[in-house]
Amino acid sequence: MTAAAAGLEGLVVAQTQLSSVNGTEGILTYRGYNINDLAGNVRFEEV
Repeated sequence: MTAAAAGLEGLVVAQTQLSSVNGTEGILTYRGYNINDLAGNVRFEEV
């Protein structure tokens, strides 16, 4: 069994073009769409 580390220790990070996060401006995009435009407006299956 693998032990889980607390916090961010051992976190695996990779680059992706599916989404992007701009933490400074509070912007999250998914496949070029602002997440606020998707959330509450389209079904999960449509995304």
